[in-house]
Amino acid sequence: MAITARGDQRPADLLYEELFSEPFVLFHSAAIAAPLRHWDTAKLGRLPLISMLPGTSVRELTESVFQKEAQRFEPMYSLRDLGAIARFVQANCGIALLPESAVDYSALRGVRKTRLKNAPTRSIGLFIRQGEPCGRLLQTTLQALRELGRARQHEP
Repeated sequence: MAITARGDQRPADLLYEELFSEPFVLFHSAAIAAPLRHWDTAKLGRLPLISMLPGTSVRELTESVFQKEAQRFEPMYSLRDLGAIARFVQANCGIALLPESAVDYSALRGVRKTRLKNAPTRSIGLFIRQGEPCGRLLQTTLQALRELGRARQHEP
């Protein structure tokens, strides 16, 4: 079993089971108003965006969504570490465009999260080898992860 944020590419002997999906959101300094409320790649592209480095699943998904809308994704900063991204946002050095669970904004003073209407989502799930039964511990763990994902979807 492997928990992953990508279920689109898998070997034939594995099954992908989605636990939950989560939207992309903006993480921004509390010192500024939410710059957008709706997903709009053209308007997002004009913001001082911060994203993960190229090659990460988050970055690849973001780039593919922008490409589908004939837009280039060119963030101001591309950082490897989510902690560094959070500190840049805290210091009002840019706005992070990330999946909702990427940053625990509640633990960060001065950071706000803004959900965007019609934002794309990413799938969080796991790969399980076909034909292998899941034990009780695994089933309990999977149920807890599903519930956590559903609870996050209803947070303000």
